[in-house]
Amino acid sequence: MHSLRYSRQGDHRPITEWIKTQPPHIADHQFSLIHVDEVLRWEILYAVQQRDARGGRIEPHAIRTALVSMQTVTSLSTMSEADAIIFLKRHGENSTAAHLAEFVRHLRRGHDRMNGLGPKDRLVWDLVEIGLSPDPTAIGGTRKRKGLDFGQISQPWLRDLALGWAREQATARGISETLRVSVIASQALDTRHDRGVDMTALGERDIATIIDAIDRTITAADGTPVQAKYKRQLANFLFTLIEWGRHFGHLPDLPVLFRMPHRSATPFENVVDEEPGKAIPNAIQRQLDENVDSIGRDSAFPGLTEEQAHQMFRTAYIVLRDTGRRPLEVVTLTTSCLTRDHSGSVLTWNNYKSKRFGRRLPILESTAQAIQQWMDVRSTLTTADRSADYLFPGKAVKSLEPHLRTHTGSPLRFGSG
Repeated sequence: MHSLRYSRQGDHRPITEWIKTQPPHIADHQFSLIHVDEVLRWEILYAVQQRDARGGRIEPHAIRTALVSMQTVTSLSTMSEADAIIFLKRHGENSTAAHLAEFVRHLRRGHDRMNGLGPKDRLVWDLVEIGLSPDPTAIGGTRKRKGLDFGQISQPWLRDLALGWAREQATARGISETLRVSVIASQALDTRHDRGVDMTALGERDIATIIDAIDRTITAADGTPVQAKYKRQLANFLFTLIEWGRHFGHLPDLPVLFRMPHRSATPFENVVDEEPGKAIPNAIQRQLDENVDSIGRDSAFPGLTEEQAHQMFRTAYIVLRDTGRRPLEVVTLTTSCLTRDHSGSVLTWNNYKSKRFGRRLPILESTAQAIQQWMDVRSTLTTADRSADYLFPGKAVKSLEPHLRTHTGSPLRFGSG
């Protein structure tokens, strides 16, 4: 067979030289290492021995295919984690890919041991290797290639903290969740000008950014929203890690303000537990819209001109109409009720009926513009001290409420007493 191949190729080298570069004739149940370089030969032999030692099936066809891929890299044992991921992704999910994934794992682990490193000294952990998860191959299952990647945490202080804490855990419970929320916190801190590297500069604003990132990022596996309780649990994993670091002296320079906020201050909201807003009946809304330019003009309001009173009542009506909030929930809005997040303008309001405060509601940009226009006017007004924080201030010092009141007889049932 080799003589026929030699004659067909027309190689000018002597056949004795040419034959040294050719693979031997092998049957389907065989594979050969004679044509590979010495380093690769030793690597494949070691990897096959390790697979055989655990009782894994040796498939010659898969190994022959794997050898072709292995010859495209210098060494599997010294391959970085990033390069290993890219290398394995090219092979999909098949027997060859399974062999290669195990070969990479055995060779890199063996190289680490030779250098005195353990499985917890890497940035990417294999839960089976570190003894926190049973080996599924022992009962005929398959090992997952993806491990716990602490390298996703970009701030050295937070990455070292997470690694130090994880190394002390006797079980896998909480490690995955702590890593997940730490990565979210790291990505949130990346938005700072110093990327969150300087822990001494962190404070309450950064906590708010992290909480908001958790609120926006955490979803179920299918992309559906999760309950606020689960988000709080994940946030607790992060701040338990922070407090662990403080307790054992790993974070001596971290400001005390960088801590878990009180539950009532966290913006986690359940998607399904908020009752829908109640729209104004269409007939009434059409009538009000037709007369929106005259709303509040005939209502005397001490300290406000007729035009200012009109602007205040008009804004209150627009918020009521566009958000479906109850009148009390509208008139008690504060001057800091309007904010923005990644999705647009957000209204912060209080649900007094359910005693749930600091609720956040995405609103239309037109609604936000109306509120902002009134805020510009509101900032020029002189009001009683106790009304200073309300978007719609009360009528006078003697008013029963520091904010606009809702009662029959006032414009849109908005008024003051």
